Amino acid sequence: MTARAAIDYALWPALVAAPVAAAFGLLRAGAHPLLVTPLVVGPLTALLFVLERVRPEREPVPDRRFGLAREAMHFLFDFELGYGVALGVCEIVARLVRAHAAVPPWPSHWPLPLQVLVATLVYEGTSYWQHRALHRYSSLFRFHALHHAGARLDFARAVRFHAVDIGTASLVAYLPLVVLGAPDSLFAILGVMLSALGLLQHANVRMRTPEWLDRIVCTPAVHRHHHSARRVDSDTNFANTLMLFDLVFGTYGKPLRPEGPPRIGLDDDPIPADFWGQLVGPFRSRR
Repeated sequence: MTARAAIDYALWPALVAAPVAAAFGLLRAGAHPLLVTPLVVGPLTALLFVLERVRPEREPVPDRRFGLAREAMHFLFDFELGYGVALGVCEIVARLVRAHAAVPPWPSHWPLPLQVLVATLVYEGTSYWQHRALHRYSSLFRFHALHHAGARLDFARAVRFHAVDIGTASLVAYLPLVVLGAPDSLFAILGVMLSALGLLQHANVRMRTPEWLDRIVCTPAVHRHHHSARRVDSDTNFANTLMLFDLVFGTYGKPLRPEGPPRIGLDDDPIPADFWGQLVGPFRSRR
């Protein structure tokens, strides 16, 4: 194996393992759970910004609708608003659970890595169906279309979501864990893991993963397949973390090329060029 190929295969596991290990370390050092995600994900985002320029997977595709400034606006307004509302609702439910459940059913006495695995399965068990519904029903997909629009995949796409889209996705996925009484430290680790996976799945960075791993974890190759402009391909690989539910329910799509499909985005792209149109368009659309 050449040095370049070795880096290709080592990069993805390293960029997943390092943030998760850092999250564990910060929690052991006494960091507040709310600070763990920004402290870890911020440096990872900066690193991916650099890697996209020094070892890109594909030649960048210009898109006037989604420059870096526009992507930042969607993150600061759409993503943060939707995610923040979802977390607020979760906090209200968590307080109700703590007030009325003498002993929450979550197995807090288990080793933390095992709790993370169980939490991932619970998270994926609801997130998978929510994501699949977005692609099944046009009334929902018009909010999700913002995430799929454009022929360029890069790290910024990981946080380009309509507020309604990311808000409902986060609420549906996190609420079962809240009801079960999962601790804040677990949400911190899960948040870092999901953020790292999401950024890497969309990053325009040359990475390779073995085929057997693509059937276990949502690797960049697996998720790039989901962003294909061909609807038959984009209606596969709905997982965010583990591919278990896609395999069980018949929606797993084997990546045809590690660098992604020939065409990314939407064939009949409904997303307007202006930010306001992108924000309010789904409420008016009957597509």
